[in-house]
Amino acid sequence: MRKIILFVFIGMYFHCMSQTNIAVYNVVEIKEKFNISDTLNDTQKEANKLLLKAFDLAKSMNYTLTFNDKESIGSIDKTMATDEDKGHSYFGIAEALIGIGQYHQVKSNDISLVQKESMGELFLIESSLFKDWEIFQDQRQIAGYTCFLAKLKCEDCKNQVEVWFTPDIPVPFGPVGYGGLPGLVIEIKKYSSVLTLSTMELTNEPVEIKIPIKGIKISEDRYNELTKKARETGKGKF
Repeated sequence: MRKIILFVFIGMYFHCMSQTNIAVYNVVEIKEKFNISDTLNDTQKEANKLLLKAFDLAKSMNYTLTFNDKESIGSIDKTMATDEDKGHSYFGIAEALIGIGQYHQVKSNDISLVQKESMGELFLIESSLFKDWEIFQDQRQIAGYTCFLAKLKCEDCKNQVEVWFTPDIPVPFGPVGYGGLPGLVIEIKKYSSVLTLSTMELTNEPVEIKIPIKGIKISEDRYNELTKKARETGKGKF
């Protein structure tokens, strides 16, 4: 019995898969969003300069997504950043431009989980992997894959996120929590940046996906309520 319990306990932390799939993504800025023109005031100019510095730093860091046909785990590879990089005041901004936290997605349980520090606490934020997507007929070749456009259905979104996924790799996963589509997410276009696949490695070597387990477990809706309250009052309380 003890051996069975131990086996189940270990299984909660690691899942082995028969094939290693490692996708590496990089972020680039949409330059026209940061034009420093004479029409901007001094505060806007300085803000754009700071963001461009943060983008330069973010471009030196990879986002790595490891996945199989059942689940995925993804986060920024901070080993690419030097100690000097981490010492910059805009290092945190650079991380945020990509996606802070560890993102775990599970196909069978319809779970998208992100572990991140916020408001002085470590959270495990849970939401649904399969969201309400609208898929279009638009096609593009990205990194050698045939990709289709998808957007989250959102009536009041001012700056809607564009996602490009490929049925060539039929798994519902992607970087920074985006997924639930009939294929791997290859590119994410936001208002000021694009996170896009740079390399893909497919081998038959086994890999262990380490699942994030530490943190206060909370729903995405409740977490959004807390962060909104923290912005409005300077306090985030349960």
